[in-house]
Amino acid sequence: MSSIVCAVRGGPESENTIKTALSLAREKGLPLHFLYVVNLDFLSNVTGGHVQTVSKEMRELGKFILEMAVTQAEEVGVQAISHIRQGKVHLQLINLCQELRTGYVVLGKTRQRGEGLRQPRRFVRTYGETIKAETGAEVVVASEGDEA
Repeated sequence: MSSIVCAVRGGPESENTIKTALSLAREKGLPLHFLYVVNLDFLSNVTGGHVQTVSKEMRELGKFILEMAVTQAEEVGVQAISHIRQGKVHLQLINLCQELRTGYVVLGKTRQRGEGLRQPRRFVRTYGETIKAETGAEVVVASEGDEA
């Protein structure tokens, strides 16, 4: 059976990505898998127990974000499953898609680090092309008017 994977990071930026994924799941009649990835690369210079503390807190935040997304799915009659992984987002997304043999991946627009600007369209397109090449899944990007 095919499915849809949607990576979320939470906040208002993910709302339209989730809406796009829910709409696709309803249209295709497929289960939806939400993915939250704990990425601690930004803590590469930190030592001691702080990394473990941050990891635990981010995992708890991820659980909350995923619970909200699954609840939204249930409210519109979509079967949804949540997954929390740790590592690099693109690798974990590809791994989950390969494990599930997913048919679709929903991507949102990302922002450049430290800026309020979105990543260039070519970045999202290239990222999507990489995911499709690695997984065979069709990539759906949240529409231009969306915030995620």
